[in-house]
Amino acid sequence: MKQLISSFLFLFCSQIQAQDIDVRFIGLEEDIDSLMYTYQTIGMSISIVENGKIIYSKGFGYRNLEKKLPVTPNTIFPIGSVSKPITASLIGVYLGKDKLSVTDRPSKFIPYLRFSTDEMNNLITIEDLLSHNSGIGVVDATHVFFPTDDIEKHLKRLTRLAPNSSVRERFDYSNMGYAILGEVSSQISGKTWAENVQDEIFNPLQMKHSNCSLDALQSSDNYSLGYSITNGNPIEVVYEDQHESYASGAINSSSLDLSKWVVMLLNGGLYNDKQLIPKQYLENSFSEHNIIRGSFSFDKKYNLLTDTYGYGWFVHQYNDLYRVNHAGNVSGFTASVDLYPHKKIGIIILTNQGSSNLLTKPISDMVLNRLLDLDKKSWKDYEIKIGEAIVPNVSFKPINTEKKTSHELKDFCGKYFSEAYGIVSVFLEGENLMIKFPAFKMYLEHVGYNTFINRVTEIHHQNTPSFYINFYSDNNGEVSELSIKFSDAPEHFIKME
Repeated sequence: MKQLISSFLFLFCSQIQAQDIDVRFIGLEEDIDSLMYTYQTIGMSISIVENGKIIYSKGFGYRNLEKKLPVTPNTIFPIGSVSKPITASLIGVYLGKDKLSVTDRPSKFIPYLRFSTDEMNNLITIEDLLSHNSGIGVVDATHVFFPTDDIEKHLKRLTRLAPNSSVRERFDYSNMGYAILGEVSSQISGKTWAENVQDEIFNPLQMKHSNCSLDALQSSDNYSLGYSITNGNPIEVVYEDQHESYASGAINSSSLDLSKWVVMLLNGGLYNDKQLIPKQYLENSFSEHNIIRGSFSFDKKYNLLTDTYGYGWFVHQYNDLYRVNHAGNVSGFTASVDLYPHKKIGIIILTNQGSSNLLTKPISDMVLNRLLDLDKKSWKDYEIKIGEAIVPNVSFKPINTEKKTSHELKDFCGKYFSEAYGIVSVFLEGENLMIKFPAFKMYLEHVGYNTFINRVTEIHHQNTPSFYINFYSDNNGEVSELSIKFSDAPEHFIKME
């Protein structure tokens, strides 16, 4: 397998956009190839913007390993959370059309939107959602395990979902917050979020290799499969459906298309003599609106207040330069966009390997060092850390006899209901206890007493987390509910039958 990987990683599948080779990039491809070989990365695309021009764009490796189909600058990859700054750009478009203000409450546009506390209903603004300052936080089990593919049903869950923090208390990253922003755009325009992105972002920027669904991705003639690593070998993994959280992570694009978007951003919202996004909105997008806590370490040197978040962008100081950036991670793919606004530099990297942020970071760093003639580092000087896929469970562990359950396994079986999430079913498959979420069937591995943990049994998926699941008895000694620790506060499901 490693010989196979070596054979294709030293084959550069490329389309160079500039006619003349930029001497600053001599040797860069060898460094990239070495990192890809070390990470066993199947394919990657990179594009670089400087002073309003795309100065470099190239594909490496394969978008389909089995068929040996090469990556090009136009190969389409899922970009995950890099969708967030694009959704933020869409909000900027509507601000420029005087359709909204960042100080508006989202309920002004979404009549059915209500949160679980009066504080949230009264205080949360569009700006709070853009900067992850709403307190909603991570409630991703809703769209990952309990998808409805109905945005209204999805957002109505908010009346039952406890916030992770108080409004404007702290930085609390939230995919749900961006789902709300996507619906704000839909309520304003009368179109879907995907149609809005197409009409207001992709079309004006001539991004012809970008779309907003897995169906559209796989209907294209140049798209990438997703891969990860398990037991030291690459494997193909399934795509990750974003369901109702599409505005936070469902965009698919190419590095060359994203370069056009970056050119517009670095030009203050101006593209082909048309102001797509107000310059002041972009200045606010690139400004510090939310301090990210916990950045200090005795092992690393940080400058005070350099880790912050703007409107869809992380904002900080890097190598004494002002940097805004965002990464994206979905099953089988990693994306990164780094902008240096004062230097008019943008670096876009897309890979078909999941959880490979520590691959994209050194590549971006090496590019920056070359562009600005900074001290160059060898690829060997960067930390190597390879994320692995969650593989289907092939062996079922016996019950922990030292910490036995209070009931026979059959007594745990039944349907359980939560108003916030929905229904889960617990049942026996042979001698093994299983749990069925709307999106997944999983094995319940016994930890001890009435505590279990869910394990993947059916698919290769990069981002299917496990949680502690506890069963409880009523006053009659019968199993009556279970709790799942999706976040700090466990969610309780009441037994229906």
